Amino acid sequence: MISQAQARQGLEALSNGIPPNDEIMEFISVGLEADLEMFYEEYFSAETGLLPNSEQGAFKIVEAYYGGGKTHYLRSVERLAHKHGFASAFIELHKDSCPLTNFELIYQRVMERLTLPATESQPRAEGIEQVLRRLVLPPAEDTETDPATYANTMMRNIRDLPLPSIRMALHQAAMAIVSDDRTTLDEYKTYLRTGKSSPTIRRKTSLEPIDKKTGAMAIRSVIMWLRQMGLPGLVFIMDEGDRSLSMSRKNDKEVASNNLVQLINETTSSWAGVLFLYSIPGWTDFENCFGHNQALIQRIKSVGFPSNPLATRIVLEERYSSKEAKTQICQEVGNKLFEIFQIAYRSQIDTVSVEKYINLTAKKVFDYADEVYFRRLFFQAFIAVLFKLKSGQQPSSADIESIVSNTPK
Repeated sequence: MISQAQARQGLEALSNGIPPNDEIMEFISVGLEADLEMFYEEYFSAETGLLPNSEQGAFKIVEAYYGGGKTHYLRSVERLAHKHGFASAFIELHKDSCPLTNFELIYQRVMERLTLPATESQPRAEGIEQVLRRLVLPPAEDTETDPATYANTMMRNIRDLPLPSIRMALHQAAMAIVSDDRTTLDEYKTYLRTGKSSPTIRRKTSLEPIDKKTGAMAIRSVIMWLRQMGLPGLVFIMDEGDRSLSMSRKNDKEVASNNLVQLINETTSSWAGVLFLYSIPGWTDFENCFGHNQALIQRIKSVGFPSNPLATRIVLEERYSSKEAKTQICQEVGNKLFEIFQIAYRSQIDTVSVEKYINLTAKKVFDYADEVYFRRLFFQAFIAVLFKLKSGQQPSSADIESIVSNTPK
């Protein structure tokens, strides 16, 4: 059940074009049922899924323009994976802070965003320290097992990793957790998060620096470690967070192309249990950056998911190819938003008025908006309409047109 506080927080986020909390995100998720069912059957199911039952992974490229529901789609897949015990790492790529050209920064973001789902007895774990604590300490309800014995047993599951320094650092950090040695834990956690050793660690041992050359190997090591610790796999999401791809110079495009090919090859051949989702703001931008690599373009151009589960490209605009399809989505989402609004403010808005204003807002959105970002604009505009209705106003067609036209793209 969504609380009043969660409802208000969700409306605030949606009004500002920001993805809301998970409870609200799941509640307003409409139109993705076929996709999520196929992801479950093809990839996450313990009985039929590729990821828990093989030594390989899978790759998809998710395509939607800014405001076209890309983040919502990715988060929905991530939540589905969590329900079936998978870890996740959702990272945003940006030209200035974490570009596709830099494996060192991508590794650092993975360790910051690494997430284990909540269980009946344990909360969600985010970041390498919380994840490590979850995996090496006995469950809270187990009061008899000695923590040191449990941790040693779990860490013995770690076999050789591509980057041996990762194995050593994980082991030392785990032992520091058990012995409550905060100083040692912080030193090894810093290495695991940044790839850089403190002077104290350098005096004790030699850990290989994690940089642009070794970053991919370090990511692979972490993925293998998670699997060895008993998890079914990982959903690795790289979301191009800007309106264009995270590279611009010719040399950047070449490096990014090579990095993407490396990630795809490793995922599909040796990253056991990994679903790698790479999201882009549009195919034209992608071809402009990677068109020189025709082998890559040919490899990932197949479309048709979810009817064709093996298709690599997931084009979200295909879901809303007609005005009727867009209208239906707006009607379903509008009713969900109204339910959340009622939880948040317990208003006395007439249901008949709500249906009328859903359709009127949708019409104004379609008249004004580029079709690729109509969802985001509808969210923001209809929430503004609901506030007017709450205050006793009956906004006119011109009022709604003004709301729509003054909502930032």
